[in-house]
Amino acid sequence: MLRESGLLLDRKQGKWVHYRLSPHIPSWAALVIEQAWLSQQDDVQAIARKLASANCSGSGKAVCI
Repeated sequence: MLRESGLLLDRKQGKWVHYRLSPHIPSWAALVIEQAWLSQQDDVQAIARKLASANCSGSGKAVCI
């Protein structure tokens, strides 16, 4: 849904798919994403720390969320 709408871009690299926001997203969408990040920032950072310490990728590489 996000890819079809043009909000999200993806790139395959082996078995991994890397996602990023489109640089052409409408300003309203950027504001919604920013507000979601601000309201969940502490939780997201805590999850990222847990993933980094557990090295959940299984490959020894950093996990990016």
